[in-house]
Amino acid sequence: MQPADRKNFNVKLIIVMPTDFPHYEGLSQRVIGLFSNSVKYGSFTVLAPAVETKGLVSEHVGNISIIRYNLHFLRMVLKNRILYRLLFNAFFSLSLLLDLARLRNLKADFIQAEEQISLIQSLIIGIFLRKPVIVDDVSWMNEAEMGLRIPKLVIQIVRIIEKKALNSCVAAIYSSEEMRKKYPLTCPSFVIPNGISMSSCQLPHISRGKTLLFLGSMYNQQNRQAASAAMRIFQSVKKRHNDIELIIAGGPASMIDGPLIELAGKEKNVKILGYVSNELKSDLIASAGLIILPYFNSPLTGGCRIKTLEFFSQGKVVVSTPDGIAGINGVANRKNVLMAQTFREFVDIINECLSNPASYMKIGDEAMKLAEGYTWENIATSYQNALISLSLHEIAEDKGRAS
Repeated sequence: MQPADRKNFNVKLIIVMPTDFPHYEGLSQRVIGLFSNSVKYGSFTVLAPAVETKGLVSEHVGNISIIRYNLHFLRMVLKNRILYRLLFNAFFSLSLLLDLARLRNLKADFIQAEEQISLIQSLIIGIFLRKPVIVDDVSWMNEAEMGLRIPKLVIQIVRIIEKKALNSCVAAIYSSEEMRKKYPLTCPSFVIPNGISMSSCQLPHISRGKTLLFLGSMYNQQNRQAASAAMRIFQSVKKRHNDIELIIAGGPASMIDGPLIELAGKEKNVKILGYVSNELKSDLIASAGLIILPYFNSPLTGGCRIKTLEFFSQGKVVVSTPDGIAGINGVANRKNVLMAQTFREFVDIINECLSNPASYMKIGDEAMKLAEGYTWENIATSYQNALISLSLHEIAEDKGRAS
């Protein structure tokens, strides 16, 4: 590792992704947000599986280099999450091992695993390249994944192994203080929260219609449950507002529960869109009357939901359970968000908003002000400081071993 100080600092980082990159999920947005705003401090290469995109190609997203590995054949087992994870770990690890010569030429200072899902691959190439490993966005074993009927004993064993693996890293980065308290580790740790781009905070909030919008990746069990709750909420609200519309966006559509698809087919004012482009997503948010986040019994498993910040940044009125806005400092009920504890309360709040939308416009204005404190431009500075501290520490250890 080259000498570094806080005035003259440059680090080379290999970032291992557990999903296609770039992707519509929040993790991709986190990586792009952190590294596109840190480029003057180093060079960054993302290693990503190509499950939903074909081919083994090198590309760039802004100043981030990308190496993709063709695992498109795994699409056939996407719905079986346990089998998918097993096959993914095996084939992605093999792909990286076969590519060690190219990875060695990158001359990385650190390997960074994004979430624990990519920790196995990161530790493997870290061993072969003799490079320290950082893990970002620690969230432990996602509580939602436990809905897969995994025996409790297996979960406990996995957690023990996972904790040992995490503690072998030179540092762990959490995306919320709540996660650091809930899942403490013995290795050095930092809190780098999720954020949004500055441009998001400059978009107008242009609509006050009767469209409810739910947006989320359907890979996530919590999002699938929330989408089903959104349908039940819609069915209750339409008894009073029969011209209401519900839009559910986020893919892959094949992961959405069958009963929800069946119900949506019977409702002319319900649209399930699956994946949407960033442009269409922005249009959907701007044109929605209300954003709904019906996460009942869905505890926070990482940092705050980036999409919640995006909704706030566009000045939207958001109706949410406490779990939908967890991890965001400064949220206050009926100041910058409308909070519901129960299903009945959720429905009542929506009915209020649709009956008298003008009285709730200030909530969207206050939400936009809150989002301005969560820009990647500001958050990236904390990440840069963490990298500098780790680099200086590694350099000191290198000198100690040499002497």
